[in-house]
Amino acid sequence: MAAIPVLGASRFECVFEAASRTVLEGTALPAFLARQRWFGGKARPVARVRVFDGGPLQPPLTPFLAIADVQFTDGGTERYALPLTVLAEPEISALLTNRPTAAIAWIDAEGGRLLTDALADDNACRGLLAAIDARRQFGFIEGSVVSVRDAGSVVGSPLTDIPVRRSGAEQSNSSVIFGRTSILKIYRRLEPGPHPELELGRYLRNVGFADVPAVLGSMEYTTGLESSALAVLHALVPDSADGWEHALEHVGQYYARVGSAPTGLARSLIPAGTLLELPHHHLAPAAREPIGAYLEAAHTLGHQTAALHLALARATEEALAPQPITRDDVLTVVEDSRARASRGLSLLAARAPLLAGYTADRAHALLALQPALLARLDVLATTRLTATKTRCHQDYHLGQLLWTGTRYALLDFEGEPTRSLADRRRKRSPLTDVAGMLRSYSYAAWSGLFAWSRAHRAHALERAPWATLWETAATAAFLSSYFADTHGASFIPADHTQLAALLELLMIDKACYELEYELNNRPDWLPVPIEGLLRLVR
Repeated sequence: MAAIPVLGASRFECVFEAASRTVLEGTALPAFLARQRWFGGKARPVARVRVFDGGPLQPPLTPFLAIADVQFTDGGTERYALPLTVLAEPEISALLTNRPTAAIAWIDAEGGRLLTDALADDNACRGLLAAIDARRQFGFIEGSVVSVRDAGSVVGSPLTDIPVRRSGAEQSNSSVIFGRTSILKIYRRLEPGPHPELELGRYLRNVGFADVPAVLGSMEYTTGLESSALAVLHALVPDSADGWEHALEHVGQYYARVGSAPTGLARSLIPAGTLLELPHHHLAPAAREPIGAYLEAAHTLGHQTAALHLALARATEEALAPQPITRDDVLTVVEDSRARASRGLSLLAARAPLLAGYTADRAHALLALQPALLARLDVLATTRLTATKTRCHQDYHLGQLLWTGTRYALLDFEGEPTRSLADRRRKRSPLTDVAGMLRSYSYAAWSGLFAWSRAHRAHALERAPWATLWETAATAAFLSSYFADTHGASFIPADHTQLAALLELLMIDKACYELEYELNNRPDWLPVPIEGLLRLVR
């Protein structure tokens, strides 16, 4: 890491004045932001960082909240929440050893005080919890922070005694876990408007849907004209396992059981038929036994997902109430899919000479089907759908679940972080969530296969039918309970042909997104979306 800048301030209050502010905004904050996983503008040159507003939160463990506008050379601007604190020794040495990327700048040339990200300091994190518990408004110069407590005190014990740890799943936000009771998520990028995670989380608990963790409190930043969500505090789901890790554990056991069994056996056990026909197939004992208890977990998740969608479909408030799917809704998905497919397949064609073996063969097979894929999207664009759209999860996959031993807790209703807040609040077919989960089962099957093959020095792609068998069986278990529970719901087209077309369109859209993502980020994973698209097009 580069040398830490020196602000040359006599005290913390002078950090935002004169020459110190120039160093902070011109050098320290741009360098700090570039190191953070949650900073969404790393691929764009930063022209300037300007601290727009800020102020202290709840004493005695007082973190300072800065509101910073990041201006890019392309003309765009993004607003970020920066919880800050100042450390002295011995905390400085501990931070520079364990969390060096959290350091922002030395306050003075003597190096006795260090300005850092507040979420790297336990006491500052406790101060954020105390701010929510205070249930009050903190006035700044341009705006204010309003804290909301949904129930009783969220502290529960002496503040300084509360254990603090950080979540390892840092993405576009930052999360801090307090003991065994609560988890605080800080929304780093601020956008004005109601936040879907707060909207849907509160609505679902209010209507008695218990499979989402309770919202305990929140904070928002408001200028009087507009408000942006800053943070949400959820009840912690103790003694639970990440849904993705839970799936990988089971899929690993599955590959250990099938071992080096012939792929011909796997092919003979794969249920045939379309996605809508799969729930009606009886899985052979020879397939059911090696997959084991995970089939019941997938079946349970189908029930829970159906209950989620039915609860959302009962909403009457304008922002949540169901609406008919329009022709424009269908055309929007088709146009997005066509654009993704064109970009992804063009890039795949350019990379094809670098591919080898099974991946190269399957890539060429998919490229040969490009006209068929685009023609299929054209046909789907003309499909007339008689169904409703609702609010839904929109970023539904195994990593958004916690397995409690008997069922799942459903998390992170904020939508796909790369989309705008307005887009994440749009109503869509709930089958968007279904498509996301089915593709997640595909990723689990292949991830397990890759891990097994590395451990046994085997060629993963030669064992592909076993991955297809696991994915197909999990898909059938999930869909059987989901469609049984949602039969007759307004968001499920009553016409079988319409239902098949809608699910196919959403699956293609998701797989096209995955193809583009893997080409740009994880080329070794290309077989997963390629296989998915080949099956869908054929």
